[in-house]
Amino acid sequence: MTETRLGLADTEQEARLLRLVIETITTGLDLDEVAQRIAVVITEMTATDVCFVHLIDDSGRHLELRGATPPFDAVARRIELSVGEGVAGWVAAHREPVVIVQDKFADPRYKYIPALHGEDFTSLVSVPIITRHGALVGVLNVHTKRRREFTEADVRLLSTIAGLIAGAIDNARLHQRLADREEALERFTERMVRMQELDRRRLAGEIHDGIGQRIVSLSFY
Repeated sequence: MTETRLGLADTEQEARLLRLVIETITTGLDLDEVAQRIAVVITEMTATDVCFVHLIDDSGRHLELRGATPPFDAVARRIELSVGEGVAGWVAAHREPVVIVQDKFADPRYKYIPALHGEDFTSLVSVPIITRHGALVGVLNVHTKRRREFTEADVRLLSTIAGLIAGAIDNARLHQRLADREEALERFTERMVRMQELDRRRLAGEIHDGIGQRIVSLSFY
């Protein structure tokens, strides 16, 4: 059987992958959970060995590893690249895919990160994760241990997957921001209530002391 895009046997498997991706991104709004599940799904469903999901931070200047095929999930949120740094950073800066078949250490865009064991992998493809409104969400990378001639069809399929998850990640990020704001508002409200209670007690004490002093002063008349 002839392999087609990303090592999938036929278009039916390709459609199954896309359906699974959609199911995965619609199961929750936790940003890290979405990124992690996507990395695992892509690796399990394709002829690749590892997937990394790098997400742009709020400043728009850095990429943070948020999802990765095990065992690299253990270093998620510990790896950060500046936009323009490394292959993923280059993809984020130029919003264009990159394919490296071999000799990635000779590519000036490549940055070796010891925790990600780049020496164990030969070929890679990296695509930007961009929403339909043109907002950059992050970068999706897949790597293979064996030399792999990634085709234009591979890049298109991976870009399609990136497009599907872009909206979900954007929504998850928005949900997280709203949750953070609600939590901050709740903490602020609790602090204000405590301050008001302290003021009430202080005022009550002052009134009590004032009345007491008045009674004492009257007793001398």
